[in-house]
Amino acid sequence: MYRTGDLAVRRPDGNLDFLGRTDDQVKIRGYRVELGEVVAALQRLPGVAEAAAVARDDPAAPGLKRLVGYLVPAEPEDGGLEAEQVAEWKEIYDAEYTEVGTAVGVEEYAGWDSSYEPGPIPFDNMHSWREETLRRIAELAPRRVLEIGVGTGLVLGRLAPTVESYRGTDLAEPVIAKLRAELAGDPAYAHVELHARPADDLSGFPEGGFDAVVVNSVVQYFPSAEYLARVLRAAVRLLAPGGAVFVGDVRNLRLAETFHTATQVARAGAGADPATVARAAQRALALEKELLVDPDWFAALAAELG
Repeated sequence: MYRTGDLAVRRPDGNLDFLGRTDDQVKIRGYRVELGEVVAALQRLPGVAEAAAVARDDPAAPGLKRLVGYLVPAEPEDGGLEAEQVAEWKEIYDAEYTEVGTAVGVEEYAGWDSSYEPGPIPFDNMHSWREETLRRIAELAPRRVLEIGVGTGLVLGRLAPTVESYRGTDLAEPVIAKLRAELAGDPAYAHVELHARPADDLSGFPEGGFDAVVVNSVVQYFPSAEYLARVLRAAVRLLAPGGAVFVGDVRNLRLAETFHTATQVARAGAGADPATVARAAQRALALEKELLVDPDWFAALAAELG
């Protein structure tokens, strides 16, 4: 009288044995779901090239099924996805730098929060990190410096008074405005020139005009490795003979799983279920939004650039 889509066989005694479905319909928590419709909805999402959906056993609820979707991202068109992510970071840091002060005349680490526990990273840890960064840059003995991503001025505040010229860029206009206002009229920073622009916009800077280009603690906010390579290739063109590009504070792709496991262990505390911690770490890894780079990637780029 009507078709249900169920596949069955009639036994000699008249009873029916259910064998499955003649279509892709599955039952999730008592509801019948057409997988084809789910796939079609996923494929309509922007940035998705291909999609699939399956019903799988739910490890958190034995005996029950959960719906799992798989996506193949579409290739970016005209840098659309890159521009979207850069714009997202700009919105975040425009808002943050509106609230926090600068770190030119005072050693201030507002916004540097710990991944392992609530609250900021301990001051001594941040102080050691900053001192080591400045020491390594000073070893290059630069006279003309370009810093990409000046932030609140943690590097600029100490390095700029020791060099002949200092130019800096940052995506967030509020922090550039604050730095300009703070440095105005101070003869120690008269040679500093600041620009509000994304990291890959190095237009107007002289080729061969810098002894050092500093890219410190901003790589994680770049939208892709291709974007990072574009920035570094452009930076190399701006170097004078014997100059160097300093790239610091890069998140290591090889240590990503270890990092997320360690943070989940710290948050869960003693006696936490290992399986639960492992699932939380994998979930955090899957949701990672920052750029992580394998050290071998830099070796390959250095070989390319000679």
